[in-house]
Amino acid sequence: MATGKRTKAVVLGAGIGGLTSAIALRRAGFEVAVYERAKELKPRGAGLGIQPNAMKALQEIDLDQAVIETGQRLLKMEVFLENGRYVNSLPVDEVGRRFGAPCINLSRPKLQQTLLRELGEDVVMLDSTCEGFTQDEQGVTVRFQDGREVKGDVLIGADGINSVVRAQLHGSHPPSSGHCVSHVAVPKRRYELPQGLNRYHWGRGAVFGYHDIGAGSVYWWATTTIPQVGVTSGPAGKARLRAVFHGWPEPIPSLIDITADDEIAPFEECDRAPLERWGESRVTLLGDAAHPMISFLAQGAGMAIEDSVSLRRHLRGCSDHHALVQALRAYERERIPRTARIVRESRENLTFMMGTTWLRQLNRNIGGRLLTQQMLRRRLQSIFAG
Repeated sequence: MATGKRTKAVVLGAGIGGLTSAIALRRAGFEVAVYERAKELKPRGAGLGIQPNAMKALQEIDLDQAVIETGQRLLKMEVFLENGRYVNSLPVDEVGRRFGAPCINLSRPKLQQTLLRELGEDVVMLDSTCEGFTQDEQGVTVRFQDGREVKGDVLIGADGINSVVRAQLHGSHPPSSGHCVSHVAVPKRRYELPQGLNRYHWGRGAVFGYHDIGAGSVYWWATTTIPQVGVTSGPAGKARLRAVFHGWPEPIPSLIDITADDEIAPFEECDRAPLERWGESRVTLLGDAAHPMISFLAQGAGMAIEDSVSLRRHLRGCSDHHALVQALRAYERERIPRTARIVRESRENLTFMMGTTWLRQLNRNIGGRLLTQQMLRRRLQSIFAG
């Protein structure tokens, strides 16, 4: 690129990872342009937890306070069985305080809107479906379905689990199924939970969780084996959830009942085997494009946020071809071991929590009760600290 111009980063995808990386790179002095395939940025998704590790990363780019103001701080996390019997509690807030950052529960649309306000809507180009890219020592050129071409100095593929950038780099392969389906929702009807509460209930081949996300809003999710419910939306999906969770403790039946059919979003739990390398030359991956994972450690968004801040750290001050390429590979060397471990542990946690056989259910229930608070603290610290 010509001398005197700012280094330009082209980001594909306006999800959590794409928006956060764009903010982080712009704060590192880059010119940034984000391209999103959707024709409009409608509020989508249900809720999520931004764990202390991701909040710590957000501190580096001065975004933590905006997220705190948008959501609800987690104060208490508890685990029960489907019959209401207490299993254990997880000291997430305590470990977070020691770690130097809270865990914040919030709605995904509110987080996306917060990031979009911080970045500026004019930076995001909608209705932009990427078909592929070419690159050389002068830069990278991205081709779009409508015939447009965009040039930049680096390309960040943050375009999700079915990433076009990943497919060009590594081939197109289907994700690996977790053989479970999750239904998630944030009902518009208010339902007051104790402030800052997260609670999980374990059953046989089924798990239900609900979280206070502030201002009378609740985020709930239900995971079942695919034969029980299937990836079914609308009235049929809600009816099947009612049947599976009939007789479970309140407020589980009530939360399902107060949620409109179109407020429940189903998706199959899936991931991809970790890659040994992500990018090539001026191109790299980020978030679900690099390391899609099962949702059972609640670290999907967190890993994308960590990626974004790491990318900024490595790219800051880089402009020429050699420096940019070296920085991208350094970013990947830092992030690949960390994210690969979280992908594996997320799948292991799904297997543990679902208890699909009588023996696995027994082992889970007994094992969950026997975990001491000290053991749980160490486990959380290993996830948060990397």
